[in-house]
Amino acid sequence: MHRNSYGRNAWLALAAIFLAAATPAKALDDGVDRYVRCSFYPQGKGCDQAYQQALHDVSPAAASVRDAFKHYAHYLRPDTSGLSDDDKRYLVQNEIRVPFDLSAANLAGLHNVINDPSLAGDPTARRLAVNGFIAHAVQAELYCGTSGCQDDDRPPSS
Repeated sequence: MHRNSYGRNAWLALAAIFLAAATPAKALDDGVDRYVRCSFYPQGKGCDQAYQQALHDVSPAAASVRDAFKHYAHYLRPDTSGLSDDDKRYLVQNEIRVPFDLSAANLAGLHNVINDPSLAGDPTARRLAVNGFIAHAVQAELYCGTSGCQDDDRPPSS
């Protein structure tokens, strides 16, 4: 994982926003609208199907959905109990701040990314993945809070 991948990912998310903003609401088909929603809130209803569709699509909006799943959504499963004392030590030692009000699901996902065996041998990649996950988690919670996610889409509160 390269440092620039998160900058690229931010540009992809912005491209999805501009694509949605530049397209008249009546012209948005379900795929584009779902791509925008699933870029910000990939755990929402219908986003697994949007991800499968994005795997075969080369558009910037599809790339944003793939990124949201790769760096965020897949860590939300399996649902663990949250941050362990070792996780908290890791965050403190690496000077990584966690927003105090992340949902229980996002805290469980943060535990999963901190303990991802594929990142264990590369401290830089692990730190970037943890920071990237936190950024996606905050983005998802802000999106849900401002865009009226359905109650069944909303993660459990902490």
